[in-house]
Amino acid sequence: MQLSFLYQNRIIAFEVIYRPRKTMSIRVEPPDRVTVIVPLGTKKALILEKVKEKGHWIAEKLDACKSAGSAGPEQLKNGARIVYRGEKYLLCIEVDYSRKNSKVKILDRSIHIKTPDPAPEAIKGTLEACFRQQAREAIEERIRFYQPVIPKKPNRVFIKAQRSRWGSCSSLGNLNFNWKIILLPPAVFDYIIVHEMCHLVYLNHSREFWDLVASILPNYKESYQWLREHSQAQLW
Repeated sequence: MQLSFLYQNRIIAFEVIYRPRKTMSIRVEPPDRVTVIVPLGTKKALILEKVKEKGHWIAEKLDACKSAGSAGPEQLKNGARIVYRGEKYLLCIEVDYSRKNSKVKILDRSIHIKTPDPAPEAIKGTLEACFRQQAREAIEERIRFYQPVIPKKPNRVFIKAQRSRWGSCSSLGNLNFNWKIILLPPAVFDYIIVHEMCHLVYLNHSREFWDLVASILPNYKESYQWLREHSQAQLW
């Protein structure tokens, strides 16, 4: 179901998705997609009322997505600041036309790239390949770290480029993670790992599920709120 409302002379449209849950949630994704997930049977008037209350927040997120999306890969030039592990890193590009392949080194608050191709799209591809590898290594390490306190092990672990999700768990026990979680602060990174690992035990968001998350990460709500306030577009 598609709905819309007027906020400060701009029309904000959003999609409503009904699911068997107790609370309502709002997602803002690039470039301008707004999704509202609501409990089954929620009245249209109540949905509009609650979404309008978040009008300012939604408008800010849409503006952030537009700003980040308009910049594109041309931002990835020598001297740019790149978000990695929740911090800003200086991008240092060294062009070497004699090289066959690009090489990346992540040092103290700087990312050094030696490359035969300084084109922005090539730099973006090089960085993504590096971050994917970094994500896989970090994810596997944290899964091993938390495994002793979670009674089930994952079947397989996949690194993906999901548009709207940071992670997911399938009914087969497979864990899927967005490679972009390597850009997040370590505490938020760990929360996503634990969240999905807990779904191996409870494939829902029941009280038992959240109790398990809280038993492992007592301050998980801080990371949960951080994710609600930040989008992928603000990081990459």
